[in-house]
Amino acid sequence: MIEESAMAGRPARAPGAASTATLLCLLLLVIYNANFRLGPSGDTLPARFLPFSLVCDRTLYLDDWVKPYLRGAYEDGGHFLTAARGHWMSSYPIVTPVLVSPLYIAPAWWLRSQPAAARQEAARLIARTMEKLSASLLAALSAAVLYLALLRITTPGAALLVTLVYALAANTWSTSSQALWLHALTQLSFAFLIWALLRCSAPGRREAGGFSAFCAGLALAVAAANKPTNLLVAVFVIAYVFQRHRNRLAAFFVPLLTVGGLVLAYNLYFFGGILGAWSAAKLASGAWGGFGNPNPLALPGLLISPNRGLLVYSPWTVFAIWGAVRLWRENRWDWVRYLIPGVAALVLLYACYDRWWGGYCFGPRYLADVLPFCALFLAGLWPHIRRSRGALGFFIAAVVFSLWVQFVGAFCYTWQWDNRPASVDAHPERLWDWRDSQVLRSWREGRAYPDLYYDWVDYLNARR
Repeated sequence: MIEESAMAGRPARAPGAASTATLLCLLLLVIYNANFRLGPSGDTLPARFLPFSLVCDRTLYLDDWVKPYLRGAYEDGGHFLTAARGHWMSSYPIVTPVLVSPLYIAPAWWLRSQPAAARQEAARLIARTMEKLSASLLAALSAAVLYLALLRITTPGAALLVTLVYALAANTWSTSSQALWLHALTQLSFAFLIWALLRCSAPGRREAGGFSAFCAGLALAVAAANKPTNLLVAVFVIAYVFQRHRNRLAAFFVPLLTVGGLVLAYNLYFFGGILGAWSAAKLASGAWGGFGNPNPLALPGLLISPNRGLLVYSPWTVFAIWGAVRLWRENRWDWVRYLIPGVAALVLLYACYDRWWGGYCFGPRYLADVLPFCALFLAGLWPHIRRSRGALGFFIAAVVFSLWVQFVGAFCYTWQWDNRPASVDAHPERLWDWRDSQVLRSWREGRAYPDLYYDWVDYLNARR
């Protein structure tokens, strides 16, 4: 009875929900950091050092921080740095490193206290450590917010189950929590969007509709500022607000216009274009790929290829697709028929990208962005799964397999598969090779070197 009433739109009562969400966040932080290593990625170098530059130097420039890395293939800044106003700056949107920068106040103080001779090595070590902690915190917070959102449509037990599936049986664990890519903040923003939409549509909450609309606008603003591709989802939600809640337009657009104005001013001032570094010469030259030559195999590749397919790495998402279909038919909430096309459009956009596989990474990295929506659709389907023995059995098997895959990604994966016997960027046909599985090869290679642990041991021993 509790579940049925919750699914009908009345939020289930969950005493201690905030405490459970906090404990869940702490548990996930422990799990995400249990491998004692930073995810293998060079893309996150600007996000690694920008918080320190903000706290220590009060600037967005990265010159002194990235100087040791500007050699060899990266002498010209690589694809992750752009020269602007005579300085090196991040080629990526800076919302993620700016938002986590308050976490760096104490580490920056510690760094200043180190001897000058050891400061460069200390900076490298503390920056890598803080990147891992920041990424894992954002990912864990996204799960906590998602849990609070799902409590509005299902029982506490079901909400916790679906949240754990989202947090541990998908790329939230193996990718988003392991390095400061843009995915963790996108997932946190979308989880907050789901919470706001469910809160807005709950009976008895009409008087708080303005606040819910503001939260939805804020979530979309942060998501789009963090990653411009997320504007696709924003367009559909904006259409929903225009159609169904025009009396809340002011509250909804205040954060959108405020954050959008700040991002636009930043892009124009430093890069001279509305898309910032994304519209600079690197994008025009094709260094980052582009959307001009869509591959007909890209969408199947994102879903079912053996080395990037979402349904291969997290087969439980089959139930999420089923859940989306049922939610569309039932039209349980007035916004669901706007949200689902927005999510589909985002997936199709990634399928139009030249490098749809995401470069060197573990599994469907780009589709990590839509995982909060997959969790929502799964929660909507949960009563039907529970009532069918066959569906429940397949769901359990899919989740167990997904957990193993993500464990492999977190503890075993390195760049070896992506680079050998040939670079996957140069030979994307390898993505379809069932005989050379990224997951199985990583599993056979065993646990990856826990570099953060041993680097700290070596550093502390050297200081004795």
